[in-house]
Parts: sequence; structure tokens; C-alpha cells
Amino acid sequence: MTPLLVLVRLVVAALVLFGPWTDEPDEVADWDVGRFEEIATAEGTPYLDHDVEYPPASVALIELTHRADAARSLDRIVLVTLAADLATAALISRRWGTGALRWYLGLGTILLPATYLRFDIVAVVLAVAGWVAVADGRPRRGGVALAAAVMVKTWPALLVPPLLASGRWRAAVWSVAATGAAKTQHLCWV
Repeated sequence: MTPLLVLVRLVVAALVLFGPWTDEPDEVADWDVGRFEEIATAEGTPYLDHDVEYPPASVALIELTHRADAARSLDRIVLVTLAADLATAALISRRWGTGALRWYLGLGTILLPATYLRFDIVAVVLAVAGWVAVADGRPRRGGVALAAAVMVKTWPALLVPPLLASGRWRAAVWSVAATGAAKTQHLCWV
């Protein structure tokens, strides 16, 4: 069952990469990639000179995946998010076994292809990497990974209180401190 669920992900990614909309960049202009293109091509500094509704690491990903047109940018986004999805699966399998992996792959299939059109899964892989590091006795690495996840999407901040509740104070402190340090570099990010 697990190889089939991985194959489904590869097929969905291929369909998004090679679907009929890929020949015409305007076809994807109303998708999230259209907004990403606006952000990447806007003049000036994000947050200061133009409004941006994404955290700083998402903006960095938007700029890194930006290409000549929205369809080519979407190709990059799909490849980055597919890699993040498969890395998440590998981390879950390594730390929590095949049962957890099946749950992740099975539930995640419901969200396809949307998973590959945005950067949410990048936050997921960073959050999972953080929890794996904490579980492996590496609180600093885990806290910093969780902070990086928060800099991609803000929801991983909800994973810090469970660290405190489980007595993993060092990881929680590292996460809050790293997020705070990153935030001071982006004072205009709300």
C-alpha cells in the first residue's frame, strides 16, 4: 500500500507539471502562483514597499522559485513541494515506523494536488524534522527547525506548547529564541 501511495504522489506531481495549463501561463494566473508572481516581481522591499501576507521564509521560497512566467514558477513550486512531501514521509518512516507513514501518506492523499501548489508542506517537513530532532535528543536542532517552520507558515507555532507540556523546555526555548531572532531581521513582518 505504501509504494502505491508514493506512486500516487508522483503521478499527481507529473499531472500538475505536464497538464494542459502548462503551455499557457495565464491559465494559472488565478492560482496561488499568480500572487507569488506579483510578490516576486514587485518593486522594492517586501513588507516595507509593498504588502505581503506571507512570512519571510515563504517570501524567500517565492523568490527562489520565481521564473519567467507563472507556469515555469509553478514547475519549481511543484518540485520543491514534492521533495518536501517525500522528505516528510522519510522522516516519519524513520522515526515512527511504517504505520505512521501509512497514516501520513493516506491522509495526505486527500490534499493532493493542492499540497503541491503552495508552500505549506515545506513548513510540515521542517516541523516534522524539528519533532524528530527533539525525539532524538537534539533540542537545539529541533527548536531551530520549528522556528524555520514558523518562518514559512505561522501555524507551526502551535507545536511549541506541547514541547513545554512534555517537559522539553530546551527545545521550546530554542524555538522561541530562533523565531524571535529571525523576526528581528524582519521587523515589518506581522
